[in-house]
Amino acid sequence: MDCLSPILDIGTRLWDCSSKHVAYIHDLEENLQKLRTEMEVLNCRRHDVWCRVEATEQQPRMRRSEEVDGWLESAKTMDNEVNEIIQEGDQELQNKCVGSCCPKNLKSSYKIGKRIIKKINSVEDLLKKGEPYCSDTAVAVKLPRKRLLIPEWPVENTVGQDSKLERVWRCIEDETIRIIRFCGVGGVGKTTLLKKVSNEFHRRSHDFDAVIWAMMPRQENYIEKVQEVIRKKLEIPDSIWDQCSGEDEKGAHIFSVLKSKKFVLLLDNVWEQFNLLTLGIHLRNDQNQSKVIYTARSLGLSFDVEAQVTIEVERLPPEQALSLFRTTVGESILSTHPELSDLANTFVRRCGGLPLALLTVAGAMASRKNLREWRHTVELLDTHPSEIAGMGGYVFPLLKFSYDNLNEATAQNCFLYCSIFPEAYNIPIDELIDLWIGEGFLDGADPCGQGEFIVGTLRLAYLLESDESKQCVRMHDVVRHMALWLARDQGKNKNKVLVAKSGRITDQELTKWEEATWISLFGSSSREKIDYSPSCHYLSTLLLRDAQLESFPSGFFDSMPALKVLDLSGNRGLVELPSNIGNAKTLQYLNLSLTSIAKLPTGLRNLRNLRCLLLDYTVNLKWIPKELISNFLCLQVYSKINGVTEDFRSVDVPPSADEIAFLEVLECLGDINKIGITLFCAPSFEKILESCTLRSCIRKLTFKECTGLISLYFTEELSNLERLEIFHCSSLKEFKVSEGCKLGSLSKVYIGVCPLLLNLNVLAYARNLEILTILDCESLKEVTSETMAFPGLKTISLTHLKNLKSICPSPSCFPSLLEIEVSKCPSLRQLPFDVESADFLQKIRGETEWWDGLVWDDEAVKDACLLKFISTPFELLQIKKDDAVPKTSSFKDGVHIVNQTKAETPPHPKPSPKPSKTDIDDQLNLEDIEAIKVIGRGSAGVVQLVRHKLTGHFFALKTIVMNTDEAVRRQIVNELKANQSSHCPYIVNCYQSFYNHGVISIILEYMDSGSLADFLKKVTFIPEPYLAAICKQVLKGLMYLHLEANIIHRDIKPSNLLINHKGEVKITDFHMSAGLESPSERANSFVGTYNYMSPERIMGGSYGIEVDIWSLGLVLLECATGKFPYSPPGEREEWDNLFELMEEIVDQPPPCAPSDQFSPEFCSFISACLRKDPNERKSAHELLVLPFLNLYDDLDVDLSSYFNYAGLPLGTF
Repeated sequence: MDCLSPILDIGTRLWDCSSKHVAYIHDLEENLQKLRTEMEVLNCRRHDVWCRVEATEQQPRMRRSEEVDGWLESAKTMDNEVNEIIQEGDQELQNKCVGSCCPKNLKSSYKIGKRIIKKINSVEDLLKKGEPYCSDTAVAVKLPRKRLLIPEWPVENTVGQDSKLERVWRCIEDETIRIIRFCGVGGVGKTTLLKKVSNEFHRRSHDFDAVIWAMMPRQENYIEKVQEVIRKKLEIPDSIWDQCSGEDEKGAHIFSVLKSKKFVLLLDNVWEQFNLLTLGIHLRNDQNQSKVIYTARSLGLSFDVEAQVTIEVERLPPEQALSLFRTTVGESILSTHPELSDLANTFVRRCGGLPLALLTVAGAMASRKNLREWRHTVELLDTHPSEIAGMGGYVFPLLKFSYDNLNEATAQNCFLYCSIFPEAYNIPIDELIDLWIGEGFLDGADPCGQGEFIVGTLRLAYLLESDESKQCVRMHDVVRHMALWLARDQGKNKNKVLVAKSGRITDQELTKWEEATWISLFGSSSREKIDYSPSCHYLSTLLLRDAQLESFPSGFFDSMPALKVLDLSGNRGLVELPSNIGNAKTLQYLNLSLTSIAKLPTGLRNLRNLRCLLLDYTVNLKWIPKELISNFLCLQVYSKINGVTEDFRSVDVPPSADEIAFLEVLECLGDINKIGITLFCAPSFEKILESCTLRSCIRKLTFKECTGLISLYFTEELSNLERLEIFHCSSLKEFKVSEGCKLGSLSKVYIGVCPLLLNLNVLAYARNLEILTILDCESLKEVTSETMAFPGLKTISLTHLKNLKSICPSPSCFPSLLEIEVSKCPSLRQLPFDVESADFLQKIRGETEWWDGLVWDDEAVKDACLLKFISTPFELLQIKKDDAVPKTSSFKDGVHIVNQTKAETPPHPKPSPKPSKTDIDDQLNLEDIEAIKVIGRGSAGVVQLVRHKLTGHFFALKTIVMNTDEAVRRQIVNELKANQSSHCPYIVNCYQSFYNHGVISIILEYMDSGSLADFLKKVTFIPEPYLAAICKQVLKGLMYLHLEANIIHRDIKPSNLLINHKGEVKITDFHMSAGLESPSERANSFVGTYNYMSPERIMGGSYGIEVDIWSLGLVLLECATGKFPYSPPGEREEWDNLFELMEEIVDQPPPCAPSDQFSPEFCSFISACLRKDPNERKSAHELLVLPFLNLYDDLDVDLSSYFNYAGLPLGTF
């Protein structure tokens, strides 16, 4: 057996060897199929790995690893080799002997069988190596960054952009934000901010492959120009680029390169809307989170993909503007003369926070140390800024880009026309559009709509700015200068457009008129007289507003053959037009509002081209002949709204037939599209409803004393009605509306003294109604019963509605309400707010007693409303002598607040004939008066208009909460009662005083036109002739106080000088006054309004009646210039603290009247008042004989007309 083992082992080995080789032949077909199967698995794995590699390589800078790339190549090679072997194996199988499984050629079968087995093993090995590539094993590596960055930009001095830069970078890091745009007026710093963003890519870590900067040139082929910049940055070869046939092919090449990159495109100065795809930029399906950041001067410009973030680059605030200016000029220059710092502040104000203008002007002054050069440059900036180095050659042309980009001559002309208004002037949009119509700029079928569209275009282009109300626009000072520069043929014809504020019409100025196309004069410092008729062949617009004109020379308008626009509004001394005005046959716009015209000359019938006729507040013009209006066949705009200040008894109510006949004439005018009118007869409204033309044209509608008006019916065609006023319509019970009427244009509604009116349901769905004022409607129990009402209302004022129980039934009403005022509505016990609407609300005004009596369903709502509540403690009027005194608010010293809602209000009553004290003293008790409306409040208390129940007389009732001890309080009351025994026509009469539990109630004479402070808000400044007349009355009042009553007032200021419709001016508010034994006695207490205190009072020394003279001087100077004489430094609107102001008054020279703006007599008068040494100040009786007060005696100054018609009153009722 032992000898057999080796033999068997050899045999076994020989068998194994032989069987293996036999299997190559025997199992050929089976092995070939296995190879096919294994190869199919390998191909599937190769495809999976390839897809994974492709997906990974879509990520920035990811490339397949060499190992994976080698495996994919091996798998591909293996596939080729296996296919070849399979082909040979199939051939071998076909070569078998017929009917047998034996191959014809054993050697050939053996070789192919052996190769198949080896290849199976190779495929299995390759499958095993590729197995990890289908799982989590990385198939690609991140390549080192090859960044394509632009060089760093040199950036000029900037301030105030750091916060914006940080915001931009946060947006860049946000993967969801793809497009960012910077918008703003030219020169505001958009490009500078974009450069700073570009520079940040050199300083911060990021994963962008390319940062590309391109400026969009204003050329027809701008797309190709920008593509050229991009392709150079991407290093696309010239050989490829030159073969592209157009911008589409070039865009495709750019896209093919950028699709694998994460990039940022910084595009400066986009001036036209276009599709980013034309550049080769595709962001919709971009997986790389690429970005586009661009600058534009219009909010209306965008790409095919809307910008997710818009950053408005705004003008610099005053402090930052001053910092930029001083840094650019250099402190070494500014320190050469103490006045240069003040002039620097002036430059900064003139540049209006525009960085480009600040840098340009500062650069021009950086090397100038001469004070006269600085003063001259300030004058140039006011008159001819284009002459300052860099302004005409650089700043204005740069701003002009926005003007050029308007791409439409009409919009460009309309923009230039805005420059005829003074600096910082709020231009009512309606008024502006009417002027554009008059100039002939708007001549389409819908000129008003066309005008509103252009206003919107100019706003989007930052060429006009909106005020808070959105009803007015204004021009930035530098933009306005640029517009004037353009209108004057880029500064080549300085007299082509003449604009003046408070100027004079001298012979020299009239000579300039002969070259002018547009002339505007707003206000005049003295009464004007035109001596001759200039020859104005090119003049198309003549605006002479508030110019104190009384007449024109004969033939004045004969020499103006091109005149289209004539605006004489506000000239209250103008009682007639020259008879030859009809010779101005090209005239298209005539505005005689707020004049004393009593009759329209018959020559007007020749103005057949007239398109706009405005006659608002022409109280002397009682009626207009319908025969005259019928001649104006081109008339588009007509308005004659009677002023709410007019005494109803002075209005000659026309017969119903005449009023209807006049409406019929308007109806027949084929082009009429805008009407403002006051109706006195109910049938006239029925005529409007019957006329489709009239219904569609009415924009402003006022009803006054329409006793027969029972119902107001609104139809769908009244959809253009914007403003509705209803006063003293004693029969009006309801509003009705036709189906489909939405009153979509109605924005302001005023309703007063309509005793039968029940509710305002019809107005509830006026979606654009913003202001609603209701007063003295005794039947009104609820404003509306609708649950979804007043969607756009922002302000509502409810006054003297004694039966009002509900405003509306649901918190869903008033979703846009910002402010509500409630006064004398004792039955209103619940407000319709929930937590959401209360949070949106800004102010709730009302009496504390009313507030305390409100019922709340939700304490959270009450808490939210409490934060918005502002107490108006007029409930003191209702206090009986034994009642407790509720807690009241404190009041800001020196501030007189009237019409707190800032809404326009219905008229207040004229005071009844003044009762004598002897007749009424014993009748006046708090129980016998009823409150009407608050008319003011100040540091001492509140003032309300009240009516005596028994006699119907109107009074002002002032309530004061005293916090001094009991003895002092009673002493004050006794002094007030003592004042009742005296009478002076220049002092507000005090009829009766009451004292109760720390509350003083004083019944005073009612001055129906408010105070000088109120009046200044309307007229801005008061011309010398009127100021002289006012001053005479104040001085006579001071003479009485100083010489007869031995009283120092100690608080003379505009809010303590009251005026009425008769032209009377009276001194009021004696809570700060001091009684003296004689005029020579001195006082030493520190009380009064700090702004108007004299230096000796501030320093704490003794003082006498001279302090009132100092205060009077400041008041007169403020009235004359329109601003408080002591202005805070820089651009601040208010002094930081009182001590800073008091230091200015004590340490600095007293202010004076500018000699180039005022008469020598006025300047001398102010100087006599404002002497720092009180001994040098003249007394009241000495001031009365100074020349200034008699300078205008020959003008017969009418303060009554001036107070009544200079502006709508602030006093409300």
